[in-house]
Amino acid sequence: MEQKDIIRLLKSKLDPLDQVPIEAYEQLLTHLEVLRFDKKQLVRPSHTLENNAYYLLSGLLAFKHEGRLSRLFLEGHVVYDRLAYQSGRPSHFELKAISKSILVKVSRQQEKQILKNIPAFEKLSEVLLQKAKEADELWLMISQKHYRDAYALLNKYFKGFYDVLSHDLLAQLFQLDKRTISRYNKYMYQIKDSPLAKVKMGEILNYPFYSALHHEPEYITNKVIKWLKENKLLESAAHIKKFRAYKMTYLALRLYPEAPMHKAIWIGELFAWLFLMDDYTDQLEGVEKLKFWNAIHGFVNAIMHEESWDNSEHFNPFQIAFISLWEEFEKLHAYGFKHVLIDQLLKYIESNIWEAKNKAYQIIPSLDEYLKERPYFSGGNLALELIPLGVECEQDKLYEAWKQLAVLRKLAAEMIYISNDILSYQKEHAISDFHNWVALLMHHQKYTRTQAIDSLLQRHNQVLQTFEIKMSSYFEQYRPENRVLLSLIKNLKFQVSGALTWSVEDTKRYLPEKAKQVLFEERLN
Repeated sequence: MEQKDIIRLLKSKLDPLDQVPIEAYEQLLTHLEVLRFDKKQLVRPSHTLENNAYYLLSGLLAFKHEGRLSRLFLEGHVVYDRLAYQSGRPSHFELKAISKSILVKVSRQQEKQILKNIPAFEKLSEVLLQKAKEADELWLMISQKHYRDAYALLNKYFKGFYDVLSHDLLAQLFQLDKRTISRYNKYMYQIKDSPLAKVKMGEILNYPFYSALHHEPEYITNKVIKWLKENKLLESAAHIKKFRAYKMTYLALRLYPEAPMHKAIWIGELFAWLFLMDDYTDQLEGVEKLKFWNAIHGFVNAIMHEESWDNSEHFNPFQIAFISLWEEFEKLHAYGFKHVLIDQLLKYIESNIWEAKNKAYQIIPSLDEYLKERPYFSGGNLALELIPLGVECEQDKLYEAWKQLAVLRKLAAEMIYISNDILSYQKEHAISDFHNWVALLMHHQKYTRTQAIDSLLQRHNQVLQTFEIKMSSYFEQYRPENRVLLSLIKNLKFQVSGALTWSVEDTKRYLPEKAKQVLFEERLN
């Protein structure tokens, strides 16, 4: 590559920061030096004065300290030990090429001459200094994160870095045991074809609000398991172990992280009841699943409306457990919420009857039918409508504020449905279940899996943007008396981010089998 080509390349890289005329770049030729380094070649040794700065046109460089990788420099970075350069002291770091690299070198004296003779570069020089400072701050941030979060952060700037760097270099970079890196990379390899990997690497389904977990997850989990055992829904040690490993209670504890303890326990029991029914019915063939949901509907409806039922009839454990669940709900004294729970729970069961009927008679629903029922059979709408139950406030103010958030609730629900259908597609595809947005786009629109997921991600991002705009309108009109409304908005955000975090970080429910095995091996070690 000739020097003029280098100048054009340099201009194309720097123009987004500040546009400087090509004539000014041509004057640079006498003030800089272009260097090329092969992989593993030393750029400069440690304990030497840092009198030069480099701009990395292509490749990958790294600082090493006492033989171990300390930080990386990526394409477009200003490469130098900033503190050593500013203080005039020797740098403790060795600078080395990790891959074949092309650099533009400027000495301290050349920098002064450039700014004196070519003033067009003054602003760009300031921008580059600021970018160098920001790069230092990025590495400080990476150093303070758990390595899994550090992976995601670094991947935003250096996509696929874990495939480029050896396990030994990654272990040095994150200051970890090489075996830990090896196992995590193996796990990431096993999920590489799953959207889970892209979420973990921060590439898709990013939210500008955080997920929280209830402060007593183990205590609540133990209480829920005790209730399940008493109601014969979890009996064997193996089933209890799986329930714990899959962190089934953690979804409720992420969706309602600030719920009072007694309500958090009850919601945890409700979610466990729903989860175990879902897993149980996945094993039922043909009309058996339909019969099950019809039986559940009749029984639950009778219990909630205090109607009599035939005591001579044989009831399954889920029906019997619901008696206990309903009795515990009555003890919460949430009288204003009772009609909401009855309505949402019956809609949930009725929608599962619809789904079971489709499966029994091999009916693939249209997209319109699916989107009409999706809020209910998934339990998503039920989960959202439970939010007021977990908020401590005067009932009248609470439900008045809740009504005002109808649009925001609908937007939050759609984001949850999209993320869940993207992440659960593989699990549902394995059992030939078409009740999934990705699957139906592939079937009706003839999309590939990638096209279907990309289409939903685009829709998700549009919904998120609308959600943020609508949310901002409430924040701009802030008044102290709106604290109930603001609390409910906060809880809507907990639902959106919590559902995703549970699916990606907590549970193994949506992991490919090989990835589950990797995690099992990691626990053994």
